[in-house]
Amino acid sequence: MTSLDHFKSLVREFHDVADFLIIYIQEAHPLDEWNITGHQYSHLRQHVNLQERVTAASLLDSHVLPCPIAVDPMDNKATLLYSAVPKRLYVIQEGVVRYAGGMGTHRYRLKHIDHWLQKYKKSQATHANQNDEDKIENDKLD
Repeated sequence: MTSLDHFKSLVREFHDVADFLIIYIQEAHPLDEWNITGHQYSHLRQHVNLQERVTAASLLDSHVLPCPIAVDPMDNKATLLYSAVPKRLYVIQEGVVRYAGGMGTHRYRLKHIDHWLQKYKKSQATHANQNDEDKIENDKLD
């Protein structure tokens, strides 16, 4: 399974406990900089304006992603804020980072976020069951 396929499966599995968003950032290996030939997007140059970045991000549409795609502005605010080059995973709840995945291609581990989301989903189910039990007990007292 490719990492993109794995990501799609995570979105499907955890859509009930998490909202997913991809932020398209600057090119990691553009043709005019540190190019790595042979991959699907090796023809892309580094974006010089937002329209070029939006156009490059639209190439992801062919993958039929199950979540929205946002585009980092040209000041690379998201890239800088989240140390996201070339890719990184985060869980953010109510403005607080709850999980920060490893940086870069070699530390990008979907299995780690999968594990975190499984634990979170289980804790939410446990919490919901406890609330149901408390409600039943309160109903008995009335």
